[in-house]
Amino acid sequence: SIRPAWLMFEVLEKTPELKEKIEIKLTDLTKGEHKSKEYIKIHPHGTLPALKTTEGGIILESSAITLYLADKYNMMSQNRSLSYHLVSYCFQKIDNLISKLMMHNMGRNILSKDDLAKLMKNIEEAKNGLRRNIVDKEGKMKEFVADEKFTVCDVAVGLGTYPMTLFGLLKSDDVL
Repeated sequence: SIRPAWLMFEVLEKTPELKEKIEIKLTDLTKGEHKSKEYIKIHPHGTLPALKTTEGGIILESSAITLYLADKYNMMSQNRSLSYHLVSYCFQKIDNLISKLMMHNMGRNILSKDDLAKLMKNIEEAKNGLRRNIVDKEGKMKEFVADEKFTVCDVAVGLGTYPMTLFGLLKSDDVL
């Protein structure tokens, strides 16, 4: 799936503190650059994304790359478990649900009427899962998801909910 790679790239685009410290090398899938000998040395499966770290390691998963960068550049929440939870939740659970809906809506009609209804119910449950973390006791959106500053939690939630606005599942001014 290209979606998680896109989400990870969006994290970098929307986080100038990280973008200015990281060299991004785009890999053109249409030209098969992800299957080149040079790239296969970095990622043996020839898929995206991949990150070469300053320590000499390689990280291959979008959520792991996002957490690594947030940790390295001090963008983790003081509540580290919340950081890990929200990044994983948004990159995996929500992205998977939205990807299924996207494939269905692109005319691939991979879902039966019953399966589409179940998917919509799962998306609603995923929104409720996020709501518990980003709405205060009065029902208002918190200024920041965690702590009193912008962290990887804010990035993850923003990127996890943005696709919902594209499908009309969430309005940009909704409090989930």
